[in-house]
Amino acid sequence: MKYEVEECIGSKFRGISRKIDAIYRKHLEGTNITENQLSIMLALSKTGKIEQIEIGRILNLERSSMSRNLTRLIDQGFIHKEGAVNRPLISLSKDGLQKVTSLMPSWERAMDEVTGMLDEKALAGFKNFELAINKE
Repeated sequence: MKYEVEECIGSKFRGISRKIDAIYRKHLEGTNITENQLSIMLALSKTGKIEQIEIGRILNLERSSMSRNLTRLIDQGFIHKEGAVNRPLISLSKDGLQKVTSLMPSWERAMDEVTGMLDEKALAGFKNFELAINKE
């Protein structure tokens, strides 16, 4: 065998992801918003009205995950969906923009906690890892 099981990058990355997710969940507790939902809302706050499929691509969310989270956000009145069924446009509602604004301190605290675990070299390494993985 060329690699040892303990060297599995995928397994290590999923473990790290679960730990980081727990930090975001802790800071979003009681907001009725998940990390994925917040990511969608933050992306929409930057992009404005955009095709649903594009937000999924930007965030690397699978279609089923995107659809499930959008349904919940639409039901809560945070997102508008319009246009063609096969290429709908989505955008934040007024309530959605207010919710994003109110969640920014929680997001900042989560970011502070995660980045506080890393020194500058580790943060730079993470950015380089992300660039290398996302090269197409």
